[in-house]
Amino acid sequence: MITVRLFQCRFTSTLFILLATLQITACGTEELATAISPDIGSNPTTEVTNTSSAAVIYGVDTGSVIEDVDPDNDGQLEVTGKLNIIDNDGGETSFLAKRTTGNYGTLEIDADGNWRYVADNSQNSIQNLNSNETLADNITVSSTDGTTHIIEITIIGVIDTSTSTGTPPNNPAVISGTNTGNVTEDVDPNNNNLLEVSGQLNITDPDAGEAIFIATTYNGNYGGLTINAAGNWSYAASNTQTSIQNLATGATLTDNLTISSVDGTTHVVTITIVGVDENVATANITLSWTPPVEREDNSALSLSAIAGYKIYYGTTPGQYPNSATINNSAATGYTLNNLSSATYYLVVTTIDTSGRESQHSSEVMLAI
Repeated sequence: MITVRLFQCRFTSTLFILLATLQITACGTEELATAISPDIGSNPTTEVTNTSSAAVIYGVDTGSVIEDVDPDNDGQLEVTGKLNIIDNDGGETSFLAKRTTGNYGTLEIDADGNWRYVADNSQNSIQNLNSNETLADNITVSSTDGTTHIIEITIIGVIDTSTSTGTPPNNPAVISGTNTGNVTEDVDPNNNNLLEVSGQLNITDPDAGEAIFIATTYNGNYGGLTINAAGNWSYAASNTQTSIQNLATGATLTDNLTISSVDGTTHVVTITIVGVDENVATANITLSWTPPVEREDNSALSLSAIAGYKIYYGTTPGQYPNSATINNSAATGYTLNNLSSATYYLVVTTIDTSGRESQHSSEVMLAI
């Protein structure tokens, strides 16, 4: 038995002390280690849940599009996102699937919270924008129980470079940040048949209004990379591809995807796909915790203020390309299934009902 102490997580103006129990089970049967770290002196108080309570909606509720940035040349400015929902009332954890017209475009959302906003780029109100000038389109969506939430879309103007007289010179952007990632054959903790990794690129540009990425999805040889205007990117490849399943242990495939800023500066994100033999032993890692019960000022913290938790992990200290999200405020544990033999480094965060995420916990190292 080993004892591991997880972790202090801090929201804006809020301090949580979380407890954790960590358990590894190899090959589905043998218990390798158990760790318990109690740290809070009092137990959470029991709260009565209203059977007709409002839903809690969180997730990606903002997006931006840029005048004339139309990678697929369809005359439309487009951005997508996803909202999540928690509701204590049975059968009400879904959205009203509908299309809503805003001031400049339309937003369509499905029952699972996937939304897509589209605006006609030819509108005078958009074409007359100056560089970095913005328009706002706020569109209200609703859950099935009538709880509403606003998605805020920002339309950003750019200099019309089609004028030949007096047009300022274009200076290339400088792009930095995380431009590599790796995924491993058959390592699929959320069982969606996708190998996934994410990162963040940064950008600076001396030209006003051009320190922005083109928000779109780029298709590579094995998977696709989606990036937003701020440089947050995620890559996903289907684990069932023959080229991936035929990889031997340690063999790799490389997917190079070229992204672009709004002024045309390009940058390559390199993804490495690592193979494993099919007979590699696997194991399950189970994390458990006690939800935080106090705020920074020592006042009581209701469970209803917590939306869920997120586990990050990887095989390199300080680098966590894999993650699992638990959209359940009442959750006290989660199991990462069928992980191949390796040394894993794990951290946990807490997500509140406003979508804010805490800092990482202290890192836990476990060898399978």
